[in-house]
Amino acid sequence: MNVGQRIRKLRKINGLTIKELADKVNVSQPYLSQIERDDKSASVDLLAKVCHVFEISLSEFFNDESELTPELHNWIQAGKKLSSEQRKLLLQTIDGLIEK
Repeated sequence: MNVGQRIRKLRKINGLTIKELADKVNVSQPYLSQIERDDKSASVDLLAKVCHVFEISLSEFFNDESELTPELHNWIQAGKKLSSEQRKLLLQTIDGLIEK
């Protein structure tokens, strides 16, 4: 998946219109549309802003091995808000469900 497609996918997963994302990253809607269509290239600065909006790192942005569904994306975002003890308990619960 290329950069423009990835931005579009993240935008749609997060329920943002192209105008809303453009406003959040301080670019025009037509410019962002050109990036999503890969008519223009996104700068590293713009990618950093996009990642900030979606609360992901640049490495997560480029990690295309996980074609996440909206549900999995929401689970991951929720998991980031858990304390380390809560994450440990959640993983133990998941492990217990998998072993059965």
